[in-house]
Amino acid sequence: MPEKSSDSILERFFASLELDDEAAAIVEEILREEVFHSTLDWQSSEQLLGGAIRAHDLFRRDEAFYRASARHGKAQFQVLQLESAGSSEALDRARCDEASARAELNTHLSTPV
Repeated sequence: MPEKSSDSILERFFASLELDDEAAAIVEEILREEVFHSTLDWQSSEQLLGGAIRAHDLFRRDEAFYRASARHGKAQFQVLQLESAGSSEALDRARCDEASARAELNTHLSTPV
């Protein structure tokens, strides 16, 4: 019997929900960080699918926050890459992008639930 592949289980799950690549990546991050607090290697297929359903529910409940958080993380990474490359014009744009992303994320963090 072939060993299960968590990637293929998740890929099929994301495809069944018609999630775009960004949403699928966010849901997978929620699955790792908020549902299992771990890697995904040790779960059975049933646990993985149940966790993915829970992660997707969390994503849908507060999609704007999760998308803002992902945008901010990408913007921070871009700034770090450009700082090490020393590209000033691109770095200025990246810093503006990061500030905008941080401001958007902060609106979600300061909004009462």
